[in-house]
Parts: sequence; structure tokens; C-alpha cells
Amino acid sequence: MRSPVEQMVELRFWAGPGARGDHRVVNVSPHCCCSGEIAVARVSELPLPLATDPLEPELVVELTEAGGVLRRWPMPVDLIVAGVRDEQILVPLAPMLGAGTDRAILVSPGGAMVLSRVPPRLPEPVLYTCPVIRDFGESAYLRCFQFLDLSSGEVRRLAFQGPCT
Repeated sequence: MRSPVEQMVELRFWAGPGARGDHRVVNVSPHCCCSGEIAVARVSELPLPLATDPLEPELVVELTEAGGVLRRWPMPVDLIVAGVRDEQILVPLAPMLGAGTDRAILVSPGGAMVLSRVPPRLPEPVLYTCPVIRDFGESAYLRCFQFLDLSSGEVRRLAFQGPCT
């Protein structure tokens, strides 16, 4: 079940068909560095990847040790995952950690989000070589990281596309 945050958050998504006419969209413009257009939208929950929503998020997947997909999350465009806690990913609302804000969102697999802060001493993720993940095709921007779960301390393996800047 998706439960929205109490306020709207302005986030960036890929502009799909119908984005210009969507009531949530504030602006649509060409992406600075990738092909495609970006829709800036005010949302209380994230649209899901591969849905028919005119706002198209990036995809984050959790992998097993063998490379199978365990879980999927939506994520705004041009942001990164900074951590994982239970079934939520921590996404700072600045393109790079330390870029002037500690504001973040915790995102559930269903797209619900909770406003949060980036913890001051966040464990560094460890980059590792990605297995073949069909969801990402031949992307040159795919990155795989091992994170320590912020609640349990267990190793979690996440894959997502980095910003194409």
C-alpha cells in the first residue's frame, strides 16, 4: 500500500508521453547531459518504474549474491542512493553528498516516501562489478554497490544508474 508524505516534494523525472499535461508537472525541459526531457513535478509519492505514468523514475534494484533481483524501487532522476534501511532506500535531495543540503527521502518499493535527513556519519558503500541485469540493458551508467543496512548492519547489494553528467 502506498501512503504519501504529508507535503509535496519537487523532484525530477523523465518526461514520458503526456507529461506536459500532467497536473503535477511544473516544468518540462531538455536534460542537460542525456537525451530526453526532464519533467519537474510536485509529488507526494513516486511513480513506479515501467508503469504507464507520464513521469518516469529511475530504477533501483536489490540483488542477491548470485545477481538475482530481490526488490525494486523508484528513484528521481539525477540523484543517487546513499543508503538502505530495511525496505527503504535513502536518497539525498542533492545530486552529490555534501552539496549543501542534508535533506533526503526514504523511498519504499511501492513509491511511498518519507522526508528524512542524511545521517552525519553514513557508512561508505563499496563499488563492485555488476552482474548482467536485464532491467538495465547495456547502460553505460549502471553502478553496483554494497551498502551496510542502516538498521541491521547486514550487507545489501544495490544497482542503479548514476547521473549521466
